[in-house]
Amino acid sequence: MNWKVFALAMLACFATTVANAQDGPQNINVVTIKINPGGQAAFEAFMTKYREAVEKNEDDRTWLVSTNAIGPVTQYTISSLMPSFAALDNPPNPIASMIQAFGEEEAMAISASLQGIVAETNGRAWIARPDLSRPIESDDTPVGVTVIFIDINPGAASVFETYGKQLVEASNKMDDGNWAMATGAPGAPSDYLVTIPIFKWADLDTPQGMPLRERMIAAFGERNGAKMYAQGVASIENITTSLLRTRPDLSRPPPE
Repeated sequence: MNWKVFALAMLACFATTVANAQDGPQNINVVTIKINPGGQAAFEAFMTKYREAVEKNEDDRTWLVSTNAIGPVTQYTISSLMPSFAALDNPPNPIASMIQAFGEEEAMAISASLQGIVAETNGRAWIARPDLSRPIESDDTPVGVTVIFIDINPGAASVFETYGKQLVEASNKMDDGNWAMATGAPGAPSDYLVTIPIFKWADLDTPQGMPLRERMIAAFGERNGAKMYAQGVASIENITTSLLRTRPDLSRPPPE
């Protein structure tokens, strides 16, 4: 299972929601669906009908959707916040929702439209980390997100988290940089995801904010800032980045 891909797409959806989660850790359930070539229109029509069914049934389920930003759309990730892992005892059932909303005959016809479309489905849970995030001060919906997947060296999670908190402090001092972070769940953290929302694609044409090392030095001084940065970087085994597109047209976001 390619957990990195799942996580990247999930945080693209939650670029704003995760970053503004100020009431402590929240669990995030993410289901990633890979579709066969040519299946985009059929799958998106299915998601549109599912949202219609949920709204007609006055169901309180909410979700956010993202796709790859570049090239043909081949993967969708459907993500939802969970106040508790107990929510996994009652997972969403799109067909049951459609039967309730439209009747069995129409629901089965809608379901049949996915025949041969879905190639693979997988999922994972994550935990938002507001203590390692600097919230985005915007009510706008991001059009996309830069996502950074960070593998931590064995036993180095505490070092990385110390650095993460120092980076939040430095960014607050310099009023520079906004991001959201999450850790793998359940179990001890060994991987982290950082998301930086994009509100205009043109923003990618120019660098945004100070480089991290310069930011740490500006906030804490040459000696301390450089040392903090070096310790944080040394805790990291590998970094992978990706560019993703949010899909509000297929989402049913949580109420504000």
